[in-house]
Amino acid sequence: RLPETLVAGGESLDRIIDETRALRRQLVERMQAGRDRLLESHSCRPGQADRLVETARQTDQENSVRSFVEQAAACYDIAVDPYRGNSVLLVPGERLLTPIPGLPERGLAATFDRNTALENEDLAFLTWEHPLVTAIADLVLNTERGNASICGIRHAALPRGRLAVQCVFVIEAPVFSYPQLTQYLPPMLVVHIYDENGSRLDPELDHETISSRWVPLKYKAARQIVGLKREALRDLLGVAGNDVNERAHMLLRGHGRAGVERLEDELSRLRHLAEVNPAVRRDEIEQLTRLVDAARSSLSQPRVRLDAVRVLVGL
Repeated sequence: RLPETLVAGGESLDRIIDETRALRRQLVERMQAGRDRLLESHSCRPGQADRLVETARQTDQENSVRSFVEQAAACYDIAVDPYRGNSVLLVPGERLLTPIPGLPERGLAATFDRNTALENEDLAFLTWEHPLVTAIADLVLNTERGNASICGIRHAALPRGRLAVQCVFVIEAPVFSYPQLTQYLPPMLVVHIYDENGSRLDPELDHETISSRWVPLKYKAARQIVGLKREALRDLLGVAGNDVNERAHMLLRGHGRAGVERLEDELSRLRHLAEVNPAVRRDEIEQLTRLVDAARSSLSQPRVRLDAVRVLVGL
């Protein structure tokens, strides 16, 4: 229209100038809206930031890291000896068969207190992110040691002389093609307790109750019990596996729904941003779309594995 309007002049030229101004104003508003949304997603939100700071402070005050390290050290023959003020010396023992990255043979001086670590540069500050702590966690999670155990317990739900089995199942969504899906669809733990008749004892008898009331059994007695009840225990594990496998689809869909919704929100945001920002590439949207489709598909293909078993004997 522009060449004809320039020739004609007059009101036609004024009209196209007004239309151009309106179109420019509309484009600026759309670009401004997109920019504001992007800035908002990366700006500091004081309320949320204050909650994160408070959570960090509470984490510093907790002894969960120290408790975990001390329990793991007792299992894997790592000596935890008092060192100078508010610190410990971790020394590997002779029965530690698997070397742990970050733990030298001569030992490691460390502390669990932030202020002590700031005042002593030669002390390692052990947190959940410290390489030694993550290495110990990997050792616990990726080895079979401790995956099967037996103990006694005094509880009304388990009469004297009766057996029960506590099974820890892991339900996972297959993410072979897209490893980044793990952060959106993490593995799901399912803990169930069955008595000798195959009846569920949880939540009346739960993991916390067992952990606070269990009683160690003598080695010889434990072996005799397992030997006598081997067939019954094998049948119970079959019942437990069938029960979890039947409900795996439902459990995984409920567990992974939040992660899929996060991906869908991210895809919606990227598509909206692409409408006002030409810098957003089409292949980015296509890649995220494939990721969303893969997440939805993974939720319909649960993988179930038995990760740990604890035999309970009523006392």
